[in-house]
Amino acid sequence: SMLSFTMSDLSGGWRMRASLAVTLITARQADVLLLDEVSNHLDLPTLAWLENYLSNNTSHLAVVIVSHDSHFIDGLVTDIAEIRDQQIRYFNGSYSDWVINQNELSSYFTRKIDAVQ
Repeated sequence: SMLSFTMSDLSGGWRMRASLAVTLITARQADVLLLDEVSNHLDLPTLAWLENYLSNNTSHLAVVIVSHDSHFIDGLVTDIAEIRDQQIRYFNGSYSDWVINQNELSSYFTRKIDAVQ
């Protein structure tokens, strides 16, 4: 039985699941849930479960997600805080919307630079 294993006996994926279980249980009493690279070591079914859980069970708290998995965060986020050059830039919208906005800003500034030259 897996109940007799210690954490060091488990694979990275099972360690992540165990850590998530503890985190999600304790988050029921929290105001903020911080998830740093939570999608690492999770298989696709577990990642889909987590996305569904976070979408349906965290409306009572602020969830801060740090991730390189754009598909995962795109399905969850409604607001983005980008930290760059010692500044925080706030964006209201999905990750896909943010990417479009960044591309539009880049194009705008490129045209401005070209016009000056």
